[in-house]
Amino acid sequence: MEALIDTLSDELVCEILHHLPTRDKQRSAQLVCKRWHNLLKHPHSPGLWGTVTWDLDQLSQAGASPEVMDDNLSRDDDRVLASLEWLGFRVKGIAALRVVVNTSNRGLNQALRYLPALFGSMVTKEWFPKLVLWVKGDRGEDFLGSEMFTAAAFMDILVPSLESLQIDFGEAWAEHTAQLEQIAQLTGLSTLILDVKDNKPPVYGS
Repeated sequence: MEALIDTLSDELVCEILHHLPTRDKQRSAQLVCKRWHNLLKHPHSPGLWGTVTWDLDQLSQAGASPEVMDDNLSRDDDRVLASLEWLGFRVKGIAALRVVVNTSNRGLNQALRYLPALFGSMVTKEWFPKLVLWVKGDRGEDFLGSEMFTAAAFMDILVPSLESLQIDFGEAWAEHTAQLEQIAQLTGLSTLILDVKDNKPPVYGS
């Protein structure tokens, strides 16, 4: 006897799956049946996966960030490549991408190494979801001053996608005021938060 849910169209099933938490979609829903697996892996419904977080800090830890990696991977490169592949399959179903970069310790070097691969893949696939970028760790000035951040390929992503930007600074944030104003003018940026160490953080936008 055919189950009632099997009589529903793909559009209705996707609407149901949309309301599940990301963890449940990745860990459980994809295992229910082949149909659900295919709908979640190759979505045609915009926003099916909602907002997905790509956190380099978590990707460097085995077993973390289940929505964008395989727990069995043990090397940083393997985990990052696996996360890029994961995103690549599901681009049509991701409405917003939240990228988290930790500039403390080796985090800045990781960002400069791996972010070009992420954003290069997005440009290649012509995938421009709403982008939320959080640069944490009190070294935001080093991130803004890097060659990667000012590269044309990076701006190709920021201009159509950037919606929210939060940067944690040490004390040199004022040196980048003009750069931040340019970013705000070129992009659809609606929220800019500057969290300055040992100071009251200025907040711009809504």
